[in-house]
Amino acid sequence: PFHTPLMAPAGEELADYFQTITFGQPQFPVLFNCLGRARREDDPSIPELLVRQVQSSVWMEDSIRSMADQGVDAIVEIGPGKALSGFVRKTLGASVNCYNIENVDGLEKTVDALKA
Repeated sequence: PFHTPLMAPAGEELADYFQTITFGQPQFPVLFNCLGRARREDDPSIPELLVRQVQSSVWMEDSIRSMADQGVDAIVEIGPGKALSGFVRKTLGASVNCYNIENVDGLEKTVDALKA
């Protein structure tokens, strides 16, 4: 149920935990799927957005397009499957290189490709 209201209890636990942490300003743009873009000064705080990200819908296509607008030309998906990489390719076509890391072999291939 990730990204649904069913995660509200987890979001509340996360909000409580975040009260014990000091967040600094990001040194590079951080995209929030619950916004579909990077955080702006007038948006909710980073902890609030992280809680929202757990329990609300995501704006994946907007996030992908925002990355492309910022010049991102390589995407690395870490974890089983290639669903997100497929969505990136469907959204942006060949303008971005997608890499998938599911195991050590995938990690080594990705590192070699990114070094090239």
